[in-house]
Amino acid sequence: MLNLIDRHSEPFISIDELKASLRITASGEDDYLLSLAETACMVVQEKSGKMINVDAYDYILSAVCDVIKIPLHPVSELTSINYFDSDNVSQVLDLADVEIVSDDNKTLIKYEWPSVFDRSDAVTIQFATGYPETMLFPDNLKHAAILLASHWYENRTAANVAMYEIPYGVETLVNFSKQGWY
Repeated sequence: MLNLIDRHSEPFISIDELKASLRITASGEDDYLLSLAETACMVVQEKSGKMINVDAYDYILSAVCDVIKIPLHPVSELTSINYFDSDNVSQVLDLADVEIVSDDNKTLIKYEWPSVFDRSDAVTIQFATGYPETMLFPDNLKHAAILLASHWYENRTAANVAMYEIPYGVETLVNFSKQGWY
């Protein structure tokens, strides 16, 4: 089971970046632009399959094996791992003893687990998603979100005369970073 425990506070594109794209200098529509930026970032995150926003999660497991794949990626920080031992006593793992293997598509936790108690919440892994400062943020995803938010700003109805839903280029930009896309 995956539980969101803390949502990000800002979209990964700034209002200033969006305003520059739209050539807007006034601040009268900043709230609307923030809403567009947040929504465009959510769309790009969903379409790419990558967790771009900095959010915190609990991943709760009833059983474990020596390698656990975290269901979201990228993982920016492994915060804690708690488990119930064979006597049903809560234990905290020293994260220094856990091997974390991460690449562009997945994050794995490797650890030789002791026996855990048979319960639905035997192990809780707390982690944060998003791009840490040590990982290069994909410019194509930032550009796709700006392009999408700019399109929505300029076309405030569901469809314009050309009858297209997403401006040309957003899908292509997202596909460069899409999880599982070849």
